[in-house]
Amino acid sequence: MPKLQRSIILLLSCLLLVVTWATASARELPIVTGEHWTTATEREKKAFLLGMETIIKVEQELQGSNPGPEIRERSFIPDLVKGLSQYTITTAMQAIDAYYAKNPDKVKRPVLEVIWFELTLPNLASR
Repeated sequence: MPKLQRSIILLLSCLLLVVTWATASARELPIVTGEHWTTATEREKKAFLLGMETIIKVEQELQGSNPGPEIRERSFIPDLVKGLSQYTITTAMQAIDAYYAKNPDKVKRPVLEVIWFELTLPNLASR
């Protein structure tokens, strides 16, 4: 399947999910915190990370193989990809689990914040 066709299918799938979620409930989607993470099943945690990976891949497809300087300056996706490159879905899940286990007083901290500050940025600094 050509790259453009895959991109369009992925984008349309994501849009369908967004429309479905938006019409299914008028309430705001919760920010996933350690409270949610620490009570989630392994399958739910992996689904969260796979969803995040899908969003990143869609964004990369939309940016193209050689995004211009304006996109590179405004997007955190390239840094996120570089910083998380050493992780698999399983090892990222384990690292997040370990963070919340070592910091039980920080369960209100959003998971995305943990991913950015505890997993991504330390790997960018070492490069």
